[in-house]
Parts: sequence; structure tokens; C-alpha cells
Amino acid sequence: MAKNDQSGKEIRQRTVFGIPVPIKDGQYDLTEFDPFMLRRKEGPLKPWTDADVAEFAKVDPQSAADFQVMRRANLVLAGGTLFGSIGSSLYIFRNSRSLLGAGLASIMGALAGFCVTETLTWFPLGLYKVNETKTANAFFNWW
Repeated sequence: MAKNDQSGKEIRQRTVFGIPVPIKDGQYDLTEFDPFMLRRKEGPLKPWTDADVAEFAKVDPQSAADFQVMRRANLVLAGGTLFGSIGSSLYIFRNSRSLLGAGLASIMGALAGFCVTETLTWFPLGLYKVNETKTANAFFNWW
């Protein structure tokens, strides 16, 4: 799409993460770029279900299998983060009776739980073989 600005120069547009960004003189023109423009004109994406993923599997079986592995890993990561958060905060609160300490332990336990769970799920689920960006883009372009 080409338009002309006030000086008569041609303005091209390129889409970055689904957001149209004008290009002037070969460079991105971010003077009118709104960083909070992440909402879509059609509204937010509606939530998808397992049936939608199964339908996507008919179109692109390899990306759908990788997408299902990524979803399973996200559930495991959420569980590990929750377990780390609750476990560390309960341990600190039991030993110190400090709410502030328990709150800080909860935050650090969530971070530690996420890191440990991510490391432990990397090889058993085969995430080292998955190109996560390509898989997510394939699903969202289909969606």
C-alpha cells in the first residue's frame, strides 16, 4: 500500500506483529506509532478450544503437533510455578511468621519453580526440537 505524505514522497507500510507501520525513506517511521496499538480492529481474539486445535491439525499436522506440545508444556510450567510459589511461601511463613518474608518467598519461589520446571520439561516433552515462533505464527495465521 503506497500513500503520499505532505512533501509528495511515497509512504509504504509494513506490518510488524500485525500492526501497520509506515516506512519513509527506507526506514520505519515511528513518529505516529502507538505502542498500545496491540488491539485488533476486529476485536480481541476469541479463545480457542481443543476442537479448534484438532481442526488445525487437519490443515497443518506438524505445526499442530508442536502446538499441542507447547500447550502441554504451558500447563506443566503453570503447575510448577504455582507449586514453587506456594511451597516456598508456606515454608518461610512456618519458620519466620513474617508476612513480608512469605510474600517475597512466594515471588522468588514462583521464579525458581518456573525455571526448574522449564528445564525439566525441555527434554521429556521434546521442546528442543520445536520452533515455537514458527508454530505460534502458523496457528495464529490460520486462526
